[in-house]
Amino acid sequence: MIAVSRVKTFVKGARTTSILLGAVLLMALMPTEIAPDPAPVEVISEQLQTTPEQMLANRGEEPEPEPEPEPEPAYRELVMEATAYSYTGSRTYTGTWPSRGTVAVDPDVIPLGGKLWIEGYGEGVAEDTGGAIKGNIVDVFLESEDACREWGRRKVMVRVYENKNL
Repeated sequence: MIAVSRVKTFVKGARTTSILLGAVLLMALMPTEIAPDPAPVEVISEQLQTTPEQMLANRGEEPEPEPEPEPEPAYRELVMEATAYSYTGSRTYTGTWPSRGTVAVDPDVIPLGGKLWIEGYGEGVAEDTGGAIKGNIVDVFLESEDACREWGRRKVMVRVYENKNL
């Protein structure tokens, strides 16, 4: 048996608090109605293993078909020689001001307005021609003469896309 030398009881609202030798016991007044035990927990792991298609099939609905990946645009690849030019103060053959992506071409090889991809340069549009641009040569626009010298003259793979609306 434990002897209790001192017990203090405090009543606050609906709770009775007793302090016994530094230990706090909280005793709540019991409500007149006792809530029922919560429903037992069901294991639903089997439901989580069903796929969305199976769940739709169980509901009688058809799953949406996967969207078809867009086909790669049609293009032809040419191995060409590439040079570079910078701002000359003139408009291009098609009337635009040259900027990054402007490419001078031979219109007998690549149609003007054609969308291009040039290895080491990126996307471009055939908007210009030039006196020295004959046959399998493209001249890409760069922002400075230093960049043009760095580009130099090189063999590149050029993709000429069939659809100009890319």
